[in-house]
Amino acid sequence: MKKYTFEDFVKGNIAVTFENIEEVKTFLDKCIKNNLLNSKFKSACLEWIKNSNFKLGLFVDKKSHKLKAARLENLLFEKVAFKNITFKKSSCEIHITVKNNETHAILKENGKVVKREVSKCHHDDKFDFTIGATMTFNRLFDKDEKIDVSETKDANFLNCSFEVLTDSSILTKGKIYDVVDGYFTADNNAKYPKYIAPLKFFEDLENYLRRYSIACHKEKTIKVKQVKKKNKRPAKMGEYVMITNNRFCPSLKIGSIKKIQNELCNILVDNKLLSLNKNNYIVLEGYESAKAKVLALKGILDKIYPQKNILGTPVLSKDVKGSRLHIGDIVKVFDKYNNFKQYAIVTCSAYSGFGNNINNSILFSANGTNSDGRWFVLNTKYSEFNLNDEISVDNISDTLKVVEIEKDNNT
Repeated sequence: MKKYTFEDFVKGNIAVTFENIEEVKTFLDKCIKNNLLNSKFKSACLEWIKNSNFKLGLFVDKKSHKLKAARLENLLFEKVAFKNITFKKSSCEIHITVKNNETHAILKENGKVVKREVSKCHHDDKFDFTIGATMTFNRLFDKDEKIDVSETKDANFLNCSFEVLTDSSILTKGKIYDVVDGYFTADNNAKYPKYIAPLKFFEDLENYLRRYSIACHKEKTIKVKQVKKKNKRPAKMGEYVMITNNRFCPSLKIGSIKKIQNELCNILVDNKLLSLNKNNYIVLEGYESAKAKVLALKGILDKIYPQKNILGTPVLSKDVKGSRLHIGDIVKVFDKYNNFKQYAIVTCSAYSGFGNNINNSILFSANGTNSDGRWFVLNTKYSEFNLNDEISVDNISDTLKVVEIEKDNNT
């Protein structure tokens, strides 16, 4: 039998066929190193060949010098099984250099650069070549990095909600905004503050808004959410991961949580499958998405008054401590004798002047009424709600909280 080499494939003389997925992975890695394939298309190629029951073969187009696939019966090249191809042993070199506060690593095979990596030292830290060289070397070979991610948000920066008291071109009076890791998103979808460091204290926020003649007051502090356990390992289908590096897809936010859709470690981004490298995420073991709970809660609100029941919207009523309530808050309801009655969800009724038992609701003391009707607490049977889960709907983020409400003496 005639012997074939990988070089014969690169020259476009043969097409390669496969028997299992491991052969495909090994071969595609070799193609990526030889610039025949962009690494972001690797998962798509794997899926195509696997879904075809390995009836697709790979070949190199001589004109474009790019990797292509075709069904075996349509291939005009000589078809060679992967196991019959000889790979030339390569001589490898690693070059590690330093430029300012950056450590660069280059991997060469047979004198050709096949991979580059870089590690940057934070400007507040002292440069250490040993640390930089170790991190860059590990990245070169996709080794796990020891990353301390004990929180999903940076506790050193401001995390709170605030209500705007004056109208402006970027913020709306009466609207609640969230400050996450020292930044808030305005009505124009731009992040503030711009061109300065993230906010650390609420006083910093007040001083910054004062430049735009905007007044505000603090609604609440957003607690930094703890995740049970985080692992730097390949994720499995159905698990949730937190993005730690978005260089491969800038539209993904660092810290965002995604579900692994299949065995190829794909996630959904803008309704398209995107492959993840294990160095770009952390597996969240024991994490349960709050999306289903939010949809259930949103379904309750939509049945009553969908035009006004928007999660996170402030209501007229306040709790016994004088704090403003929001749609979606879960509350403890007490009667006038201070006896606990039940948990309930704050929502808005489309009707005014209704009786005590309308819509299976419990009325409580309010600051007044408006054209939209009285605010009330809806009796809910959704006992599966975790009262400390953080939820997010339509870019409105809020934390379900438990507050005490005094029942109106007249009800």
